[in-house]
Amino acid sequence: MKNLYEVLNINKNSSEKEIKDRYMTLVRKYPPEKQPEKFAEIREAYEILSNPKQKREHDRALEIELEKIRTKLKKIEKEADLALKNGDFERAIKNYKKLLIEDTNFKKIKSKLGIAFLKNNNLKEAEKIFKELVETDDSFENNYNLSKVYILLKNYNKAEEYLFKAKEKNEKEEVYLELLDLESYLKNYEQVEKLIHDFLNKYNSNSKIVKYSLNLIAKYIKEENESKIYRLLKKNINKLESIKLEEGLINEFINLVYKLYYLNMMDSAEVLSERLTSLGCTELDGIIYEKIDRDYDIKEEIFDFINDRKVVNILKMPVLFNFIKYEDDIFARNKKENINNIKEYINIEPELIVSSIKIVKVKYPNIYSNVGKIYDNIESLAKKNIEYITNSLIQNDIDRNVFQNNKNNSRNRNVPVNDINDKFEELDEKIGESVEKIKENISNGLEKGIEVIKQKSIYDMVNDISPKLVNKLEKFIHKNKK
Repeated sequence: MKNLYEVLNINKNSSEKEIKDRYMTLVRKYPPEKQPEKFAEIREAYEILSNPKQKREHDRALEIELEKIRTKLKKIEKEADLALKNGDFERAIKNYKKLLIEDTNFKKIKSKLGIAFLKNNNLKEAEKIFKELVETDDSFENNYNLSKVYILLKNYNKAEEYLFKAKEKNEKEEVYLELLDLESYLKNYEQVEKLIHDFLNKYNSNSKIVKYSLNLIAKYIKEENESKIYRLLKKNINKLESIKLEEGLINEFINLVYKLYYLNMMDSAEVLSERLTSLGCTELDGIIYEKIDRDYDIKEEIFDFINDRKVVNILKMPVLFNFIKYEDDIFARNKKENINNIKEYINIEPELIVSSIKIVKVKYPNIYSNVGKIYDNIESLAKKNIEYITNSLIQNDIDRNVFQNNKNNSRNRNVPVNDINDKFEELDEKIGESVEKIKENISNGLEKGIEVIKQKSIYDMVNDISPKLVNKLEKFIHKNKK
């Protein structure tokens, strides 16, 4: 059906005078003698629309026809939206283009077409559409979508520009988080800190913001810049109360407190610790900061000490435990675990322990002056272990190489470290007796020596640590037998 309003280029609510004036204008433009067909079309439209009864009938018929068209277009749009949702981007693009031909809701459909191009990785097409839309409609959606296009095009400066424009229109949480991602990637750390602060002034804290803050603090720690850490914590620490202190997050905070204190960044450590304790983080109850008489000589030594590869890492932890006075089960467990780990290392690498402590004594005198008793005890145990190993080895054939094999086997095999430690402790109690029994039985009856070693309780432990040990003993016995 022909829309007579479109023929005369008027709207449905035009008055009779407006209809007549428009008709006369068109007649002059399209006279019957020159364009009879166009004139006939204009004349028909005027006669119907100037007649009230005929106009009402035309309007009713036109509304029915338009409703059919709207229904059809809605169906096409619905199919396009469903295709976009289901990832059928080619079909979505095809249908949105159909709708644009009908010029229905142009900006909305064009924006959807741009999103379809974006998701289909037709980035240049998407860029073209959203740039056109931004020029005519500088809205949040258009700026935000254009920033996404530039991120995928790896044009990060343009992405930053349009993402900040989107933020000016609507400060949504997702925009802040995407800006934080982008600014972190671009290493614009001052902007990251500002965004964190602005976010926390507008919204409650969440785990993502905490992660950004922890990453920023880690960066400042590398710079050895406590003033920036203190500023960041002081400005934003009160916003921490709204976050759910999940177990993993608590551990990150605790580790950060340890690290800050370990690096002598006392003020920052205290601010964070006190805030966490006030929020019910009982793991930090009882921490006492030794703020008086800060020893900057020790601080200077600590940085070199931490990075000194000639000192085994297991011996660096006592320094931390010495600087923190702590009273709860977690701290006690950590300290006990460190002691057990050192004990394991004494069993496996006593010479390395001794040489590392010699380095501490000579190279780090200020540290040694604070933890000397601890290191002296560790050194004493290591030296006793070396002496014990030397005295316990059967003379001649069973030498230090067997124990070296033990160490290599324990490292190369996927045996849990704690299991190895338990076996060493059990061997500590029994190996002396077994060696004496072996010697005694070798003199009384050589074959009995093998039987002693093959007693299950001893054999299993020895065989787990070094399968070659029994074989060495057998060779030794048979050699002496001959």
